[in-house]
Amino acid sequence: MKLFESKVCFDDYYEKENTDLLYDCYIDPNNNGWNGWACPFLNQENYDKFIKNMNLNYCDDPEFIEEIKSYKSANINGMTLYSMGGSLCWNIEDDNFQEKRKDLLIKEEA
Repeated sequence: MKLFESKVCFDDYYEKENTDLLYDCYIDPNNNGWNGWACPFLNQENYDKFIKNMNLNYCDDPEFIEEIKSYKSANINGMTLYSMGGSLCWNIEDDNFQEKRKDLLIKEEA
């Protein structure tokens, strides 16, 4: 699977302007998202940061936290990654997202 590096966040990043709410991720250029939302893959460091932020901000919803903690990692391209799309409303926060996506898609076609 071809992936490119990007950044994702939730609306709270814009509301609080806190860079700790911005996550480095990998995106599959062939995935058009889930209902318009990004479907990122997080490495262990960013997954842990995400869980920590969810515990701080959503501690009143333990079922939600447990659901996220149940996500399993997978080895993709030699990296341990967590697929975080399909149920969470991630925003792309990357000015070069479309360019990176297009470049990787063109390389795939060649």
